[in-house]
Amino acid sequence: MSDQIRKRETNKSIEKDEKLREQLPKKSKAQSSAIREPVDGIRELDGEFRTQTTGTVDKLERLFEDRVARALRRLGVPTREDLWTIARQLDEINHRLQTMIKDQLAVMPSSPIGEKDKLKRKDEPSIIHD
Repeated sequence: MSDQIRKRETNKSIEKDEKLREQLPKKSKAQSSAIREPVDGIRELDGEFRTQTTGTVDKLERLFEDRVARALRRLGVPTREDLWTIARQLDEINHRLQTMIKDQLAVMPSSPIGEKDKLKRKDEPSIIHD
């Protein structure tokens, strides 16, 4: 009889093992989804956090730039646009001066080489001609 009892116990054990094997995929799927859901939630929060952080940093940069620009204006420091305007005005003045010099040289009477140099004052800078 003990042989039959062992066979029954063995069969019961085998049945339990089979039931456990059938339940394992179900349990692992449930466990993986239980893990996957919080991980997906964390990833989503991370994306939202990065977006908010980037927006905040951009706002802080703009705020800083605006305040620095206002402080520089109060101190009288010219802006980039001011400097470009001055550079264009200087180019225009230089162009007008060159035109005036050419016109004056055209009106001056012809003289032998070197006579024009005598007309210049000694402390006057020499002008480069085109």
